Amino acid sequence: MENPGKFVRQYLFILLIVLAFLVVYAASLTFVYVTGDDAATILWHAQGRNHQIWSPYAHYEGMWDTWLSFLPAHEPTLRFSAMSISAMGGLFFTILSMALIFEWLDIQSWQQRVFLSLSALLIFPELFFLGLVIDTALIGMPFILVSHLIARRSILTRSSILRKKQEWINLLISVILFGLGVSLRWYLIVYGLVIVTDTILSKSNLRSLKFEELRHRTLLSFIWGGLAILSSLLFITLSGQWIYLISTFTGVVNWLSHDIGYSIYLLAGLNTFFSPAAIVLAILGIWIMIRKRSDLLFIVLFSFLSIIPVIKTDEVKQILTFVPAFMLCSILGITSIMSFSHKKMQKAFGGFVIILLLLPWFIGLTVYSPNTRWGPGFEMRRIGESINTTNRSTLNVSAWGRIFPVENITLRLGDGLAVSTGEGPRPLGAYGAVLLGGGWRDFVSTRDREFQEAILLSIQEKTPFLLCGMTPIFWPD
Repeated sequence: MENPGKFVRQYLFILLIVLAFLVVYAASLTFVYVTGDDAATILWHAQGRNHQIWSPYAHYEGMWDTWLSFLPAHEPTLRFSAMSISAMGGLFFTILSMALIFEWLDIQSWQQRVFLSLSALLIFPELFFLGLVIDTALIGMPFILVSHLIARRSILTRSSILRKKQEWINLLISVILFGLGVSLRWYLIVYGLVIVTDTILSKSNLRSLKFEELRHRTLLSFIWGGLAILSSLLFITLSGQWIYLISTFTGVVNWLSHDIGYSIYLLAGLNTFFSPAAIVLAILGIWIMIRKRSDLLFIVLFSFLSIIPVIKTDEVKQILTFVPAFMLCSILGITSIMSFSHKKMQKAFGGFVIILLLLPWFIGLTVYSPNTRWGPGFEMRRIGESINTTNRSTLNVSAWGRIFPVENITLRLGDGLAVSTGEGPRPLGAYGAVLLGGGWRDFVSTRDREFQEAILLSIQEKTPFLLCGMTPIFWPD
């Protein structure tokens, strides 16, 4: 290594991300079940992996069950291990996404890497929230992103077919990692479309790209794609779930055919990813791509195409294959502001973005409603507890087929309504109070304690305990 100091500085952004996650996890990571999926995933293993008593949560994450099968059928051990692995998945997903973005934008300056990494953490607080629940997609994506980085470095640096043995070994490692990632959550296979697009078109001006070079790139990319599909099928087979491929596919198609029923409430849960700053910067980034006719536009387009089958979802984990590309758009928006030649415009627009970026970390939207279980901030009300309201509804909001009246919406420092999502609660702003101020830990611990008390009471009274999902936000009728 010619210059160790330069090498360390180039990867200093990794240390920043690790420190940020350690701080957030120290304040928020709580080893209790947050969603019904969490509990269902562990239940089969805790019950002794007996198919006659219970079945695995889902065939489409069969390799995850294979991993957990190496652990003893001891619920606390399973729960702690699964949540720890998922939390690490969130950390590695963020690091690898930023590494990929730096390659896409050819950012070499260590100062810019550190600054942009810090900006990304503030723009996308969802990166932290994702790691607070058990999420097999989040565990699988780091393998796929490493596969992506290896593939693009192997293919884009060649103007002809791979000739050296090590180059073919690298390509083989890439497809193995891709297949392993897919076997942890099958739908991640669609990200292969992004990798093939990237390895064919990245770092090129299509108008000046030589036909021979394009032909070799295309050939290698399709070889990689074919091997990646075979690798995915191999690892799915090794997990013992290949016989469910067709039934899982038809089941997903069936699910997609149903009307999920979007509402303001459900979409509000995505605010931790599609934050105001993220949207504004992404629009600017896409405009820059269009104006410069950048090859990056193809990557964004095909990343978006990869999530069209699940576009109806209200869960970020279902659109993880689009997350690096969307982050790319926002980061490009930041770099374009930094390169404004007009200094006054740069300061004005930069100041506006900083305000958009920081305010949601401190200011939250509180929602007052007389018949909701959650709120008005990131909190749960006890049954029978009342709040001061006008008893006059100004807005009716629909969620899960229910209508509940909203009497007042206010802005306040350090709190935001807890919105239910398939990945646990999300605040309407005030991310800092939730992630760093103990809000998340208080909320999920209180809710877990209530569930435990209800179950014990059910056992004591020998009365059936009925629970529809893990997110009961309405008062009982």
